[in-house]
Amino acid sequence: MVESVRVDGKPKQQHIAYLAGFTESALTHPAQQRFLWERIETKLKRLGNRISAEDREAIMKALIKKIGKPPTKAQRAALDRQREQLLGDMADGLAKW
Repeated sequence: MVESVRVDGKPKQQHIAYLAGFTESALTHPAQQRFLWERIETKLKRLGNRISAEDREAIMKALIKKIGKPPTKAQRAALDRQREQLLGDMADGLAKW
């Protein structure tokens, strides 16, 4: 993300944030999409009032078009349960090893 500033009376663009990088294959995994959206939401919150509500809305629309909608609370809870189950299964497997 960039914002317009003036340097020596001339308009310039200044980098203010990098939201996230991702691969197309990551978008096929709901857990990766969730992680990506969490990073983006955290970074947008940190920007606070540096971007307007209109710009934030435009950014969100562009991201939704590219990434898909952010997961709902219910979807996040389900992904959390899956993650905990997987971690528990991995711990059990290591204990047996």
